[in-house]
Amino acid sequence: MIEALLLALAAHAPLQGPSVSPRDRDPWVFRSVLDQRPRIVTLALNEEMWVAYDAQTCGLYKCWKGGVDLKGAVYTTVHGDQPLTRGPVYTLGVDGVVWGAEKDGKALDVKTNWRGYFLKEGRAHFLYEVVLPDGVRLSIQETPDYFTSEQVLPEPALDELALVHGLPTLYRSFLVDAIPDGVLLYARLRSDGEHLLRRELYPPGVLRNERVLEDASNAASAKKTFVSELVFSQASLLANVVSFYEPLPDLPAADKAKGDAKPAAKQPAAPKSNGDAPAEPKQDR
Repeated sequence: MIEALLLALAAHAPLQGPSVSPRDRDPWVFRSVLDQRPRIVTLALNEEMWVAYDAQTCGLYKCWKGGVDLKGAVYTTVHGDQPLTRGPVYTLGVDGVVWGAEKDGKALDVKTNWRGYFLKEGRAHFLYEVVLPDGVRLSIQETPDYFTSEQVLPEPALDELALVHGLPTLYRSFLVDAIPDGVLLYARLRSDGEHLLRRELYPPGVLRNERVLEDASNAASAKKTFVSELVFSQASLLANVVSFYEPLPDLPAADKAKGDAKPAAKQPAAPKSNGDAPAEPKQDR
């Protein structure tokens, strides 16, 4: 697996091969309201790292350690409560619109659609779609996963980058199917400096317009948060963003147990009358 990762870095290939990370929950991919946000897809990547994605923006909502308090009627039969994240945060996603595009330097009015996800070789792959004004649809696949630093980089590279073994690492791999000539597609990214030790990009130079996100409450801090744009074009259809973080503390055992709730047993539905029409299936959008 390490050889496959190194090959992916060297060749700028999308993340592939069987996942080596033991997941922190079964099922480890689930969809819910989370922190009062609807349409969130959560991945329990590892006991050291969970991530949640917003199916409305097709972007990262949060990366953290600790899991989810599974509250609400589905899990505890108590109405009114909803699932909440718990534990310290590695990074947050950007607020508002995530995906954008431009043609010949002019911004385009685009629409972003969530197309679901699929599981392959123990890894979850998200599918997005950006629709250009002329109706052209750009298909995007994002694959996030958790590794430790030594699983991603060989010893000489760790030494060169002043990294040690065991660092929690978020690996985000993007692949775009095709982009018309003259069009640039981009995703807005956020990099929080509080726990981030280093961020590596493959291929280099795929970020633009990076700026510091000002924090009026902590302007003197040396650990800055940056926002930037990850750019794709006809000649550059893929990118890997690898973020190495300092380890975060474990939750107390009592808090960890809160997230172990399972969905409450469903009560048998009342029989339909002859005049009731069957409900139509919902699509995962």
